[in-house]
Amino acid sequence: MGEFPRTDAPELWPAGRARPYSNHVEIAFNVSEVELCFAQAFDGDGRLAPHSWIQTTPVHLVSFGEAIRRTIDSYEERYGRLPQHREER
Repeated sequence: MGEFPRTDAPELWPAGRARPYSNHVEIAFNVSEVELCFAQAFDGDGRLAPHSWIQTTPVHLVSFGEAIRRTIDSYEERYGRLPQHREER
């Protein structure tokens, strides 16, 4: 955990194709599924360029959340505590 996958392996990502960058996520859900939509947000103009989606069940989302928590913990062990980020509403 904690290292990027090999980018030269064609089975992981097609050669010559840039991996999408995401700095924005929107989440929608109903009783039986959860959808995460990843996008690139552009400074200043509010434009979003959605590029990737994950649809899963609420149960699998718990596993996904646990994996993210473990990754954050590992990151903070290696590089130091992350600042808390909260958007004002």
